[in-house]
Amino acid sequence: GKVVSVQNTTDQLYNQVDLSVVDVMQDPNGDIAIVSTGDPNVDFSRIRSCAKWITLDKAKVRLDPFQKATFNVQLKAPAHTQGSYYAAVVMRVDLPSGNSETLKSGLAMVYVIPVLVDMQARAMKNEVEVTSVGLAYQPKGNGTPAATLSTMAVNNKGVTTCILQGY
Repeated sequence: GKVVSVQNTTDQLYNQVDLSVVDVMQDPNGDIAIVSTGDPNVDFSRIRSCAKWITLDKAKVRLDPFQKATFNVQLKAPAHTQGSYYAAVVMRVDLPSGNSETLKSGLAMVYVIPVLVDMQARAMKNEVEVTSVGLAYQPKGNGTPAATLSTMAVNNKGVTTCILQGY
């Protein structure tokens, strides 16, 4: 396991810092995004999650002014697991309203700790297949030379990365 330390650097008391483990995915821009359970816009079969392997020894911690709190993160992957998997540990603090510790402002601070797991034991089998190939002749036209054009569709069902290069 790993001990995570959180420090309050203010004079505010944070009675409750909620801790959780969430699924994450890479969005179209390449950023890591938290995935909400049951989101109809997410294909959960394509997420390589390790969230179910992660346990926290606490669901919440208290942060007194200028003090630290700790919690343990344990990761236990199934035997013979290979490939890359992702999740995040999230710490959420609801901010108080003004000087009141009991009234909530409706705002929260959320800290995300990415968990990236790369499991390697032996070379993994590639599951890359070519699903269609096309070849077409393009005659010389207005400003374009004659050429032979090729197309190829590739489906990667495996956990390896494939690179397609053309010459």
